[in-house]
Amino acid sequence: MNDSVSHALDRALSFFSVFDVSFLVSGTVVLGAEVAVLRVAGWWPALEPEHGLLVLLAALVLAYVNGLIACAVGRRRRRGGESDRRWRARLLGNLARAEGLESVEPFASAFREGDDSEEDRLARAYVRLWNEVRGEDDTHPTFRLARQYWVRSAIFDGLSIGLLAWAGLAALGVVVAFDSCSSGGGLTLLRLALCLGVAWGAWRLSELCEDEAQAAERYQVDELVQALAWKARRSAGGGDPAAGVEGE
Repeated sequence: MNDSVSHALDRALSFFSVFDVSFLVSGTVVLGAEVAVLRVAGWWPALEPEHGLLVLLAALVLAYVNGLIACAVGRRRRRGGESDRRWRARLLGNLARAEGLESVEPFASAFREGDDSEEDRLARAYVRLWNEVRGEDDTHPTFRLARQYWVRSAIFDGLSIGLLAWAGLAALGVVVAFDSCSSGGGLTLLRLALCLGVAWGAWRLSELCEDEAQAAERYQVDELVQALAWKARRSAGGGDPAAGVEGE
């Protein structure tokens, strides 16, 4: 029974690796902000009921594309503009050195002098780590856990941008409220307070999502390095299979 459930989960994760729902989560939040802007601006088209399926398919495509863009922008923003390759290579190198894996493949080749840069060699080492934990039964739980961390990081990276979009929309509402105040509009103070609260709350949630994405990615890379360290200890006769695979 447990093997059947595990196999079903692996199949589901394999499907989501092709069409990753993590991008739909953040993309839907961004799409909601875009729709709100269009409706406020009066540019929202009239939709006929018979076009419902077409609208749904278009919304799914737009949400997915928005999610891809939001994830990429959120990840670059979280890393202070540093490229994905450079950031991960630096983190991977630091973790490998902390675990004393300089003489263990694939890090032995990565830290050895060569024609290419250490950053390029560590990028290849990162791919090899994924292949090693995926290809062996005793480290397959590590592969599933690391993949879950990757999906979690992607979700929070995209959400950080989606929430920033809502914060910007609420900030625009603050400007409109001030304009209404100067024109003698009603309920201006209530509208102003509501917009300020939404803008501040969305901005704070965006910051929290950024922190969660950072933590998830660090856990993911650390999990891969810890799996290699466990395998190295086991080969040397000092590892405990019950304690090393899960890493949590």
